[in-house]
Amino acid sequence: MARTIFSERLPVLEHIATGRIIVPITEKCPCCGHEPTVGEERARELAIERAVRPGDQVRAMEVLGRIGMGTSVSIDDVKARLIAQVGEMREWAKEQGLTHEQAESLLRRLDPVWGS
Repeated sequence: MARTIFSERLPVLEHIATGRIIVPITEKCPCCGHEPTVGEERARELAIERAVRPGDQVRAMEVLGRIGMGTSVSIDDVKARLIAQVGEMREWAKEQGLTHEQAESLLRRLDPVWGS
């Protein structure tokens, strides 16, 4: 879940790294005094553009570099995905009318792949 949330926020890091960000106006703007009204649908689409501080820009580039230049996958991630995969395979086999023994036979055929 955290990875999904983070990946949805990557465009924000990209904008910061390039030096400009868009800030939606959802309350009274301290600069121009614009205040969106409840009935004004486009008010949330209005935005101000502001410059990014160099330190924020460097930190955003550092994070993007760390992510983009190769991240390791933990053994716990692999185990969790394999467990979920086996569960999905068993469910699929059941939906296809395979017996429990047939499904387990298929899964046992994968044992040599993992060295067991």
